[in-house]
Amino acid sequence: MAVSPDGGRLYVVDAARGVVAVVDTDRMKVVGTAAVGFGVAGDVQPRATVSPDGTTLLVANGATIVRVDAATLRPMGTWPAPSVVSGLGFDQTGDRLYVAMPGRVETLDPVTGSEIGMTPAPVTAGPTYVEAVAA
Repeated sequence: MAVSPDGGRLYVVDAARGVVAVVDTDRMKVVGTAAVGFGVAGDVQPRATVSPDGTTLLVANGATIVRVDAATLRPMGTWPAPSVVSGLGFDQTGDRLYVAMPGRVETLDPVTGSEIGMTPAPVTAGPTYVEAVAA
């Protein structure tokens, strides 16, 4: 799940069925759903985050990241990650996406998926959550 920056929308991801639901948080009603192919990840829990401007939803399912238009719920791109993703988060500007994986955190361009940088994170298990990071 991921919440829009204004708190008005909750994006609920069911990767096993390939569905995204949008919930209006004021009314707690589903206001939209769409089929989105997230790929097969097995028993891995999907991770999701919304860009700071609220226009893009990024979902990681296993080692696949899918970029989704938050208004239309249409996929805008898919790219592979080098390992199973355990957390996602944007910087405050939305220009960088931080992707946590076992032993590392990669910084990616959130539009293209191109690697900007990588930081070793020597932990025994991958971080489980990454929130927006202060600049």
